[in-house]
Amino acid sequence: MNPRRNHRTAPSGHRHNRRKRAGRESNVRLCSLRHEGGEDVGIETAGGIVLLGSINKALGTEFGPTLLDIIADDQLDGLKAALTEPAVSSLTIPSTTVSFAPLYRNPPKLWGVGLNFVRHANDLEVEQPAGAPGSYLRPSSTVIGDGDDILLPSQSQRVTAEAELGVVIGKTCKDVSPQDARSVIFGFTTVLDMTAEDVIRVNPRHIPWAKAFDTFCSIGPWVVTPDEIPDLSAIRVSTVV
Repeated sequence: MNPRRNHRTAPSGHRHNRRKRAGRESNVRLCSLRHEGGEDVGIETAGGIVLLGSINKALGTEFGPTLLDIIADDQLDGLKAALTEPAVSSLTIPSTTVSFAPLYRNPPKLWGVGLNFVRHANDLEVEQPAGAPGSYLRPSSTVIGDGDDILLPSQSQRVTAEAELGVVIGKTCKDVSPQDARSVIFGFTTVLDMTAEDVIRVNPRHIPWAKAFDTFCSIGPWVVTPDEIPDLSAIRVSTVV
């Protein structure tokens, strides 16, 4: 078995219908890119991708420098305003020339919810949790970006991949009601969730270990703001091989 496998998490060219407010787009798409030996934040515009570093240089701003900084420091509204500046429109680079990085390298918390589909629980011959979801934490060493290699561990003979919807929480919070959930969500992204499935079949309590191998969580390439997806029930998530 080849220990390295290349993958893509989602077609980056896919577009949802967009809405406009006050004469400009209200939603924003962001990514992290490899650029000139480092990494930068990319913002999608009608003309291509604008690098955060280029915006800061042109306008004298201090956004970021990482996507996590934009989220944690509540910089999105200021960034939206900066995108309307005439000096920014000429800073775009073609989306076909970029190399995506993980959205961010060290998520403060990376939660997964397991066995939330009845059919999948049945396939694993385990009982679906009742009353609360089966959940687990992943280490940051599992995180990779779109197109990065997945390392297949020698401890498993059956590694599976599942496309998932990732929810990016933008505020420190707890005890949030379902009705208020969107108020703390920064955006949504795609996740390729890898699992050493044979480990779970031995004992379902091994889920945290089965999902904790290096490179087992591909995040991105894009995070979109919630106003782009007003109805989550209309979203279809699929794994394409």
